[in-house]
Amino acid sequence: MGRRAAGVVMAVLALAGCASGPQGRTAVGTASPRAPSASPPRPGQQGSLVGPCPSGSPARATRAQLRAFRAVSALRCELVDRSYADGQWQVRVEQVITDGVTAFAASLDRPDAAIGGGACPAVAIGEPTIVLVDRAGHRLIPRFPRDECGQPRDELADMLRNWRTVGRPARVTLELSRAEIDHHCVPAYKNVIRLDDQYGPVRTDPGGPVLTRGDHGALFVCLFRSGRDPIAGEFVRGVTLHGRDATAMRAALAAAGKAGRCVAPDTFATVTDPAGETVTVELGGCGRVERRRVDLAQRISYPTFGRADLTTVRRLLGA
Repeated sequence: MGRRAAGVVMAVLALAGCASGPQGRTAVGTASPRAPSASPPRPGQQGSLVGPCPSGSPARATRAQLRAFRAVSALRCELVDRSYADGQWQVRVEQVITDGVTAFAASLDRPDAAIGGGACPAVAIGEPTIVLVDRAGHRLIPRFPRDECGQPRDELADMLRNWRTVGRPARVTLELSRAEIDHHCVPAYKNVIRLDDQYGPVRTDPGGPVLTRGDHGALFVCLFRSGRDPIAGEFVRGVTLHGRDATAMRAALAAAGKAGRCVAPDTFATVTDPAGETVTVELGGCGRVERRRVDLAQRISYPTFGRADLTTVRRLLGA
């Protein structure tokens, strides 16, 4: 695993931890020597002493504690994205290993490198969480020595090979529902029309064709509703329009705006073409359509308010 890929995984781990239940709260293991058991624990086996992944931001052992600890196995948690029938989930994968643990623990017992003047990553790399386990089942979470950029030496984690997954991946967070994936939507979207109102006044749009960059193909419509936060819209459902319906939607969004103040409703929709161009339309009130216009002379873009044929828009969306 290269530094960039490892860095992404580590950054996620640093933000989210390994999120297990209350029994996963684990203190740093004792540093005092323990009498060896009859045989080392077998990670992943029922009754294993490896235990669950720690939660939150666990305390890290000192180098002195690390030297005194006799690890025979290690536990690692990874947060990865996986697709299921109901959408894309972030899942926790727990893995264990017994080979190479002694050498790995020894490699961590080194001082931090002196901070150098070379190029360093623009994004901080989080510290991986690897739990060392001794024969008696005591656990210790080591601190990774830092490189010349002050970042954890993530290549040390690559010393361990042949990780074996324990049990089934545990779902942690639903990142995208199946409806959001199918209709190219996101879980939340700002009500940009209300946002524009706060910074107004907004220019009235003269009208004209919309969403023309996508070669007049399908349109992906995402319906949102604002809750306690009037600016934040939460995903309700999605609709994909093809053929005549897509053509009718484009025509329904192309009218010129009208001067005058409107009250923004709680429901709105984003309409996106295959090229990624998006307009936002109110599903009530004045039916305003937020478009982006470009001033080539000043090299700026700015919002304008057109107006929708709400009867047609609602019919096409079943709203």
